[in-house]
Amino acid sequence: MTTSEEGKKLKNVEPHWQPDGLLNIASERYAKRKETLADVLLLAERLSADNPSDAAAVERLIELVEHGRRLAVSLLTACKATQTQQAKNSRVPAERTDLLHATERLEALAERARNWGRVFPKDLEGRPAGEWLEFEEAAQSRVILRPTEADRRIEEPLGALYTHLKSSMKIMVQMPDGTHPTVMSCSSAESYLKNSTDTATRRQVFGAYNAWFAENAAPFAALLNAMTGHRLNLSDRAGMSMLDASLKSERMSRPAFDAMMRAVRAAAPRARNAVQLSGMVLSCLEGRRSGLSVANLFAPLPEAAPLEAAASFDGAADALRRTFSRIDPDFQGFLKRLLSAGWIETSNISGGEGGTWCAQVPACSSVAVYADYQPTLNRACELAHILGEASLRDRLIAYPAIAQNPSLLSCEIAGRFFMDAFLAQLLEETEWERREHAAVLWQALRQIGVNLLHLPFRFELSHRLHEERRHGYLSVNDINKLTNTIWEDYFADTVRGSDQYVWAAKLHFYLPREPHYDWQYTAGYLIAAVLRRRLLADGCTACGGSFGDFLSDCATIDCDELIRRHLGADPASDAFWTDAATEALNVMRDADRHIQAFIS
Repeated sequence: MTTSEEGKKLKNVEPHWQPDGLLNIASERYAKRKETLADVLLLAERLSADNPSDAAAVERLIELVEHGRRLAVSLLTACKATQTQQAKNSRVPAERTDLLHATERLEALAERARNWGRVFPKDLEGRPAGEWLEFEEAAQSRVILRPTEADRRIEEPLGALYTHLKSSMKIMVQMPDGTHPTVMSCSSAESYLKNSTDTATRRQVFGAYNAWFAENAAPFAALLNAMTGHRLNLSDRAGMSMLDASLKSERMSRPAFDAMMRAVRAAAPRARNAVQLSGMVLSCLEGRRSGLSVANLFAPLPEAAPLEAAASFDGAADALRRTFSRIDPDFQGFLKRLLSAGWIETSNISGGEGGTWCAQVPACSSVAVYADYQPTLNRACELAHILGEASLRDRLIAYPAIAQNPSLLSCEIAGRFFMDAFLAQLLEETEWERREHAAVLWQALRQIGVNLLHLPFRFELSHRLHEERRHGYLSVNDINKLTNTIWEDYFADTVRGSDQYVWAAKLHFYLPREPHYDWQYTAGYLIAAVLRRRLLADGCTACGGSFGDFLSDCATIDCDELIRRHLGADPASDAFWTDAATEALNVMRDADRHIQAFIS
């Protein structure tokens, strides 16, 4: 159950994902580390009760805070792992609550340590405690919308109401083969739309799913108005828009962001061509010529030829090793270390619903990875993406805990790079295998549609909803009209129908402080495209750095500086982002010929 066959053959595999491993909250290993955390908190709070007598007292408090943070993060990762393995485990919420309370105590102690550090700046200079304080100050400067208890009193019930509304969904789906109707919950419908390759049934499920949201749109619109209104109050309090707060948190400048969005809009016509080509494949496979339905816009490819690189976890891992043998010589050792130490779980615990995640376990100087692996190209790409993020997080283990939580943009740059490089490797390896090559090409075309059309559409909708909300309450009709207008701007007549109720169905429209988390995926996709071209051409980045150097900087410096340093470009220039979009679209050069050969 632990990982791949290779992982099982390696000696000294530790049972981190097994019942007696750290990643199970019922294990003795978990209990011991939780006891240690309690002891660390007690010692730190006793030490901080009095003012520091010298720099040594400051250093001791910083050591305790850092130790406590590493333990707390590791134990929270264990909670996530347990919930993944045992979705109905009632202990997980209680454990998580205990750990979040411990985290609050640690943050109060960290604030005390920062204040103490300001008393002895010269004594701490050049020492680990001095470096810790520098990371702390940098992290604090990026916190824009600090939550208050008053904020939580608004946000928690709104979030609970949203969850309750969606959980009440029960839709009846008439199967195309004439069998008796199937009743689906919201989660089962969403899982089906994410994973199913049955294009005919997908249309039935998508239709019933959206019909339910149409019937229940009014309470979702009221919730959306409440949450966007609350966010506007938060942004007024912070003195900046939610978008500017998001950009500051992700460390990208507004000029760079605006230049990126101009390039994305300019690339939309060619991105629509990519969607049309991928739609031709689906239409051919299901024997239809009526165009691509929105229900199947990003469906996994059915009946694709089996690829050795996707047929098993081992096959995907071998393909990734081949991919990075030219780009990152450290990757093979990193993957072997995760496998030999039992930090990767690939069993289908989720019942086939899919999903991947990774998180640091700093108490063990490692990263835990979960990937519900099944033998499809789509799942192989998801594995590549999550291992890219895991590789990024692994390089941060040596940093202070406050710097070990990379931004979403950093994670997406790493993840998208791994996925893009993986697909490029498979395109090269399958060049003379017509059907296999077309299947990989289809996956690359799918990424174009996701990153250059659908995600920018979702960002634009969220941004415009906030702008319009300032002028008053938004009715269901107002929201739908705005949704359809922006949809047409991006997709035009590429697909039949629109994702009209995405504003009701997607959680992030209701997250209190993260309304804008779509643009980061697009930015990561574009930056990764330019990085891969440079590494393959020159063997290093613009400053002579390795891929490992790039990853380390990716999580620790501003995105603008990352682009200047490693890609040798001006991040605020239209030229850089236009070049990035052109590079991402290069896969379409021979796409038409290969797709026509595939469907003929």
